[in-house]
This record gives sequence, structure tokens and C-alpha cells, in this order.
Amino acid sequence: MVKALRTIKPLAPYLLGLLWLIVYVTAHVWHASYWLEVRSVRVTDAHPNTQPLLYVDRTIHRPFQGSWNVTIKRIDAHQEMVACAENAMVLYEPKHKMPPVVTLGWWTNGTCSTLPPGFYVVDTIWEIRGNAILPNKTVHNTSNVFEIRDEPQAGEHLLQGEPARYSPKKT
Repeated sequence: MVKALRTIKPLAPYLLGLLWLIVYVTAHVWHASYWLEVRSVRVTDAHPNTQPLLYVDRTIHRPFQGSWNVTIKRIDAHQEMVACAENAMVLYEPKHKMPPVVTLGWWTNGTCSTLPPGFYVVDTIWEIRGNAILPNKTVHNTSNVFEIRDEPQAGEHLLQGEPARYSPKKT
């Protein structure tokens, strides 16, 4: 046993360095989905002065301290412009659930509840805060293109935020 310790003792700094390197590399390649998985964020069409609904498919797997940043971009023919933005720090936990109805206002802490007519996307970035060993991780999602339409025409309705066009039956 003493002979084995004498053999290993000169190698100890190298073995500790190798162990540290393994831990460091593992921490950097660890994927953000270990904590948060976002599969989709879908936004419905709406009219001015009504809030679009969001259908979010996400899972919080483990608790983490993080932040979110939401940017709503208006899409014109040749450019994208920021229409509204909001961010906040949050302690995420698997037991935290979203409300049954998620509106654009809820998603942006009330900052971007309604928008003028146009085409938009919602760009959301979540940052999972690391520590001394673990670096910050990010999850990014861009929604579908959705439209804020002018006031409805006769016979046009948005039910539950979904576009639903129909013509009343003529009698």
C-alpha cells in the first residue's frame, strides 16, 4: 500500500488536473434541455385591442435561476422592426405551471398586451444562470408569424383567438 501511494503521489497533480478538465468539459457541453425544454410557441391572429393567445409547449425539468427576454418583431416587406420588448429574472421550478389561457400580455408581463395591425413574430430567449463551474445556457424560440388584423368584417369572427372565417347561410 505504501509503495502504491509513493507511485501515485507524483502523479496526483496530473490526475487532479485531468479530473478538473473532465468536469469542466462536461459542464460546458451539458445541454440546456436538462433544465428547460421548449418545443413550440404558437401565437394566434387577433384584432386591435384584443390580445393574441399563445399555445406554449414547454417543460421545466429541474429548478434553476434564470431570465427570459421576449422581443415582438413587426415584419414588413423588407425589414423587421422591434415593436415591443420585455424581460425579467425568474426562479423556475417544475411545479410552476402556466395559466390555462396564456395571452400576449401575460407572456410579456403586461408590456405588450395589444399591437397595431400588421404581421409579427414573438422571439423568446430563456437564459439558465450557471455558477462557478457551470456556464450560462440559453434556449431560443421564434413563434409562427401571426397577424393583427383590422376590425372584423361582417361574418368574420376570431373564436378563442383562432382565425375562423365563414359566411352566414343565406335563407
